[in-house]
Amino acid sequence: MKQGKPKGGKRSEATSRLGQATRIKRTQYAQFHFISSDWSEFVPSDVRVKSLGNKVVGFSGLTNVLINFDTEKLMAFAELSSIEWISVYGLLRSGIGEKTISQLVEKGFAYFDDVSEWSVFLRSKEELITNTGWKSSSYMCHVANMWQDMSQSLGDYGRLDAFDEFLPNEKDPRSILPALCPAPPALYRREDALSRVQLKSETTQGHLTNLLRKRRSRRWFTDESLKRKHLSELLENAFGWLATRKPMPTLTVVRKSSPSGGCLHPTECYVLVMNVEGISPGYYHYNVAEHSLDLLRGLTCEEAVKDAQEIASGQYYFRSAAICLILATRFDRLFWKYSDHAKAYAASWADIGHISQTLYLLTTDMGIGMTFTAAISDANANVALGLDGVSQGSMAAIACGNVHPELRRNLEMTFTPRV
Repeated sequence: MKQGKPKGGKRSEATSRLGQATRIKRTQYAQFHFISSDWSEFVPSDVRVKSLGNKVVGFSGLTNVLINFDTEKLMAFAELSSIEWISVYGLLRSGIGEKTISQLVEKGFAYFDDVSEWSVFLRSKEELITNTGWKSSSYMCHVANMWQDMSQSLGDYGRLDAFDEFLPNEKDPRSILPALCPAPPALYRREDALSRVQLKSETTQGHLTNLLRKRRSRRWFTDESLKRKHLSELLENAFGWLATRKPMPTLTVVRKSSPSGGCLHPTECYVLVMNVEGISPGYYHYNVAEHSLDLLRGLTCEEAVKDAQEIASGQYYFRSAAICLILATRFDRLFWKYSDHAKAYAASWADIGHISQTLYLLTTDMGIGMTFTAAISDANANVALGLDGVSQGSMAAIACGNVHPELRRNLEMTFTPRV
């Protein structure tokens, strides 16, 4: 179930409940940064450093909020425990002001033990993160890099004019590339190698080899509806289960076409349908057990196209796709087995990488096209899909559709073949 922030004024509530709360605890999901000139541009203007006395910025994993930390806030946070409840009265007696305590609670760095809506929300969020199995370091990495409403910031990213030139957009990352120093070499080699063993280039012409060589990202699609059978084939071969096993009473595993760490297969596929033969536009979950698309929310075609571009952080070519696949990780299943290691978070990205390559080979074989991106507004996608972002969260998106017969040189570059 999706967890949203409670409505109402958390600031006034945190202040008004201070006199009634008896105990306080700090979150274990927070991180702090010393501001430097090359980092401060990413900090909202209202919390940028104003003087040498304010150099620390704190980020709460419960509220995704950045605030400036002065000496008193740091001292107050240091006095608190993430394990044991601390007396609010004792904290006040130690010289920590009510305003400072209230600000820590208001911004999600600490919470009271009372029954107010804001306190219950913060405690529930902390419990959800912990019970899912997140380690503090991996969760903070995940949530600190979450995007929201990036399409509003970047505008129409990747939109071309009639001459295949990108429309002017100073926020488009491509606009800064010419000013950068030369990129590191595309083909890397170790200069300190002791010797070299030359290998013979093999030219096997098998079906898989040909698919690997033909694979490429496609970003320009026709307005023709994607065939329903193509969507069915794509989902079943990429996400469907091939065999099952129950290695212990509490665990069932399945075998799929892509490998997965621990045979857990935590990646779920959601389909934003825009233009598919016989299927209405909307958000669907691919139900692997039933090989079905389960409707979550219906949309008009215009709404679906708008949402696709929003989820893709403004990448304009998502508008012409027939479907947008949203890949989400079930962290509760992944961390069920790998609860002792923060490195388990890396396995979620490896899982998505395996699946994306499988999808590329399938679409290439089927004669349709796709492009993969991790540059998504995952916070927006989570809201659209009803995901809490903790036990399950959006990670990447794929635009897919019928390939346009022509190439647009800035969207689909031509390459010089290897000889």
